[in-house]
Amino acid sequence: WSQMFADILDTPLEICDSVETGTKGVALAAGVGAGVYANLDEAVTQGVHVIRTYRPIAKNTAIYLKRYEAYRMIADAMHDAWDFLA
Repeated sequence: WSQMFADILDTPLEICDSVETGTKGVALAAGVGAGVYANLDEAVTQGVHVIRTYRPIAKNTAIYLKRYEAYRMIADAMHDAWDFLA
């Protein structure tokens, strides 16, 4: 899944060593508010450890973009029918 996300978003995806990333993010933000860290950059530098990076594969990104364009054409074509059925 991680490689697919990197390909679809066309951006590197970093995986950190934490399972509860949302909780960790809140704790780091609280640390900034409490003065433990000077700013979010410092908090992330000290508190987040990247263990793997997925880089987008251009060939896959092009395939997903083409599929998304087809989806948009179908969704646009169906707009009036969906309004009629609503």
